[in-house]
Amino acid sequence: MRVLLVSQTQNAPTITGEMIFVENLTRGLIESGINIQSCEVGTDFLPNQDLSRVIRYTRIPGIVRAYSSLRGRHNYDVIHFLDSSLASSGLGMKGIKVASSHILGSSHFGFRGDKNPVSRAIESAYSLYSNAIDGFSFRRMDKVVAGSTFHSADLRETFNLPLSKLEVIPPGVDSKMIRDCSRADLKSLFGCEHTVAYIARLDSPAKGLAHFMEAAALLKGEDIAFVIVGDGTERRHFEKIVKERRLGGKVFFLGALGFAEKTSIQKSADAVVIPSVSETFCMVFAESLAAGVPVVAFDLPFWKGLYDGAGVFVELDAASLAKGITDAIHNAALRKRLASKGLALAEKYDVKNTISAYIRLYEALV
Repeated sequence: MRVLLVSQTQNAPTITGEMIFVENLTRGLIESGINIQSCEVGTDFLPNQDLSRVIRYTRIPGIVRAYSSLRGRHNYDVIHFLDSSLASSGLGMKGIKVASSHILGSSHFGFRGDKNPVSRAIESAYSLYSNAIDGFSFRRMDKVVAGSTFHSADLRETFNLPLSKLEVIPPGVDSKMIRDCSRADLKSLFGCEHTVAYIARLDSPAKGLAHFMEAAALLKGEDIAFVIVGDGTERRHFEKIVKERRLGGKVFFLGALGFAEKTSIQKSADAVVIPSVSETFCMVFAESLAAGVPVVAFDLPFWKGLYDGAGVFVELDAASLAKGITDAIHNAALRKRLASKGLALAEKYDVKNTISAYIRLYEALV
């Protein structure tokens, strides 16, 4: 069986869940003896952030580059688009076509809470435009892979896809790599008794960093360090908020870290806070469970069926998030229960199971 893996080259300074998924799947398929080739499609990067964002949101440059990269590639049994936004570029290719989706189809944009009518109109128009491209592509795929049952239902409803076209395969985490990473002495590093970590790129309102900052402000008097791992276009904005709210010495920006450094912080934290308002799987959540660290997150529908009982889920407001953080830090019985449930789920989501599921999918389609 010959498999072509099509992915998008990441120029983001932060390691994303999609990047880890691509690396894990590629390595796992090679180790399983599958004959694969990779096709990485370049991304635009311009000094002007607004212009770069506009070009990226049109999606046309990426599709054109992907189409150009795929020209002349023939005789594959399976063409797997690891980034589903590239799927439309390979519709004319022969072979079984699979696309892995990493976003909720119903939630393009719409996370900033901007009440400006013009901004809302632009976001609405983009959602219609982007979903039209994805819908056209997905309906022509042999399989569309979702990260959870909720994600699958969302794709089915948003794009009117038949159930037979959808497959649920969680991206998976490499539990062994996490276990092999060392721990860090966070108390010495940050000077606080407790540390909570936020781990995500800083260029997406959907990741909820604003909520994390509000919780930090509410817990300013507690002996807690709030550590932010990641980088992106919104970092300066939040650094300014730290100064305005006088949170220096409480909130620490560590920037983009490699996997080992990031995992060392993650394993050593008293809790990992994931205040996202849109997710399909969230690699950081599964990695935290594998590390035995409590996770605090908002009680939103996309977590159902993924991490039930394995996290501290709270109402969507800063005060509830702050209380969830203190509960995760100080409630010993809760921490023990979460660790037990989390480690069991982490085993379920181990990357070896992901690899096996994709191999079974390929074999069933060919």
